Amino acid sequence: MKKLFALTTFFALSVLSQHAHAIVTISVDVDPTTPGIQREAFFAPGEEVFADFVLELSAGQAIAGYGFGIVIDADELEVRQAATQAPGAPSTAIDGSNIIVNAGTNPRVGDNTTQIDGFDYLNLFGSFTSDSPVVVGSATFGFLGDGANGTFDITADFINPALDGFLDGNGFVIDPSQVIRNGASVTAVPEPTSLAALGLISSGVAYRMRRRRKMAAKK
Repeated sequence: MKKLFALTTFFALSVLSQHAHAIVTISVDVDPTTPGIQREAFFAPGEEVFADFVLELSAGQAIAGYGFGIVIDADELEVRQAATQAPGAPSTAIDGSNIIVNAGTNPRVGDNTTQIDGFDYLNLFGSFTSDSPVVVGSATFGFLGDGANGTFDITADFINPALDGFLDGNGFVIDPSQVIRNGASVTAVPEPTSLAALGLISSGVAYRMRRRRKMAAKK
């Protein structure tokens, strides 16, 4: 019986290792109005942050299903709405029960985090392929930053161990190490006083440069 179990385990691991070469990338685009994926944007306190969650497959790869979530710093961002969108299908609002407030500590994001789960698509009777990035979800956040605390992250993550992850085109689990998760940063814009100070510094530098050029010309 032990030998049969060992053989079965070896076969399962062998099959999984043969199908663990697929590369999937999840990226957070915090400026969906511009071409390409923008992973950093600047906002003033009180502004709304719109983010798309984008899926990319490496050349020749296919997936049969996926599940992932988003983690944010709840002290600086609040979730106002979120929607998931299967490739080629209309978007669907994410149930409020999948937005978990004050979920705990995540050292990559902040001391107080909020999770949005439920960006899922599962269809083992077919597979999805695409040569270009595909939007599979979106969310609107309220930016609570005070303009002085720097940068706050929106991170794609595997939240639900039972459901989150990727299946290749044959329905085999893709090794998590083969999934790239590109988060994004939301940065507070400088306060007006800071901008004024920067303007004075810039003016001073420009004045000194002009003065040096004039002195060099006289020589």
